[in-house]
Formats: sequence, C-alpha cells, structure tokens
Amino acid sequence: MSELFVTKAPLKPGGAFYKKTKYKMRAKLTTQQKEYIYNNYLVYTNQAMAAHLGVSKAMVINTRKSAGLTIPKELTKTRRVAGLTGRTTATAQDDAYIAAHYLSMPVGTIARDLDRGYTFVTRRLAAMGLVIPPHIILERKKASQIQKGTPAKNKGKKQHEYMSQEAIARTAATRFKPGQKIYNEKYDGAIRERKDSSGCTYYHIRIAKGKWELLHRHMWQQQYGAIPKEQIVVFKDGNSANCVIENLELISRTENMLRNSKHNYPQEIIPTLTLINHLKKKINEQQTNRPKQPLIYTTRATR
Repeated sequence: MSELFVTKAPLKPGGAFYKKTKYKMRAKLTTQQKEYIYNNYLVYTNQAMAAHLGVSKAMVINTRKSAGLTIPKELTKTRRVAGLTGRTTATAQDDAYIAAHYLSMPVGTIARDLDRGYTFVTRRLAAMGLVIPPHIILERKKASQIQKGTPAKNKGKKQHEYMSQEAIARTAATRFKPGQKIYNEKYDGAIRERKDSSGCTYYHIRIAKGKWELLHRHMWQQQYGAIPKEQIVVFKDGNSANCVIENLELISRTENMLRNSKHNYPQEIIPTLTLINHLKKKINEQQTNRPKQPLIYTTRATR
C-alpha cells in the first residue's frame, strides 16, 4: 500500500515558508481487504483488523458502516470488558465488593468503603457489565433529597454545636467582615430605572444606604422645597421618562384625579369610553389568563 508525503513550498524565493504540514494520502482498500472486514467484523475488533490490514481504524469502521454492518451492543460490551482487562488498578476484592453491593448501596457509599473515587466504581460497573435498574436510581435520588417538613440540622443550634473547630476556622476566609460592602452596592446619588405595575418608567435616586426616592420628587424638593401633603409632582407632557425640572409641575390630588378621570370628557361620549375600557380589560384578562371579577359600570346615560 502506497503512502505519499507532501510538504508545502515557500511563498516565493527567499520568502518565509509556510508551517510544514505533512499530508498522508492513502490508497483505497482493495476488494480482498474489504472482504476480510466483511467476514471478520464479528470475530475481531476494529483495531485488530486495522492492525492486520495495515490501515487506520477509521478506514475499517467506515468500510463496515458503508456496507450496513453493525456490531451488536452485547458484543461491544464484551469487547470493552476484554479491552479493560489488565488495564485497571482494581483488585479482585474491589470487583467482588462492587458486584455484591451495587444494588443495595449507592455508588458514593461503595466508593468511600473502598477508598476509591466515584468514577472508579462507575467504570468498574461498566467493565463488569453491571447496570443499576432505573427504579433503584430513582429511589436513591428521592431518598437523598430533603423531604418536606424535615427540620434543618442546625436549627436552634450555635455554630460550635454542629461544626468542628477546624471547619469554623476554614469559614473565616469567606465571611463578611464588619463594614464590608457587597460588590454591587450603589453610592449615594446613584440613579436607577424602574417600571411600575402599569409599565411606566420612573427614575429613583439613592438618598442614603437602603433609602431611595422618586427622582422627580427629589428634583422638585431640591429646587422648590418640600411638597405639600395634598399636592403631587407630575410630568407636563405625561412622559415619566422625561425627568427634567422643566417638565415638572405641582398640582393637587383632585386635579390629578380629574386629569386621569373620564369625568373631564363630554357627557355624551362617556358611555362609549366606558365600553371601550370594559373591552380592554376583558381582552387583557384573556391574554394574561387571569380572570378577574366582572366590572360593573354605571353612568348617567345607563341609569
């Protein structure tokens, strides 16, 4: 079987060379080689046939698959076990202990008893062809979960009552120190954007640690002083995101109610507005799938 090695040439005389790359061009399998694979794929492994024919393992696999030949799962498992024989640090006592307890003890417990890793036990199970039934896995999973009503182990106890002195000392490195700040803590004067339940955007400003207030109210108080109890600060253009002092005004709560009430519309269109509002609420209930109590509207026109 022929092999051809090719190395890229320089870009130009005296120029820099490409990184040397070796391309291996192999001849196709002969008919006799293919027949060997077809007749022996259930007898020898892909690796063994590749070594016998002097070709790559990938060529054997591709040739077998192109002919529609598949290796049964049981045979694959048997070959895997045979391939792992002699390639593990497991002793006969380890395998015997695993085989005797894998159905009655969790894998982690077996690993601790043998002073081995979790992966060691799972690989030995696979090598010996032992499978833990799904219902046992599910039972173990449920048993390891905290059940509803289970009290916390440290409930009502002081730290030294449920932790060793060594464990307590290890937690010192990750404890919050007196006066330590969280990484995302804001500073006084920081401004954040929030939306209320109706989706309107409002800005808030931090006055002190743990204390925030609406930015437009804060701006008004800084400019004009305290806001009277029965008055509120509103936006002239109705846009709460346009938070500048020129867009703010002080009005009474009564005036604000009238601005946002249907009663400032002509009497003849109030029934129509009421019906539109009723339909909007019904549509919203359908979209959010949260039915509410039916709303009853009474106007002078319907009395």
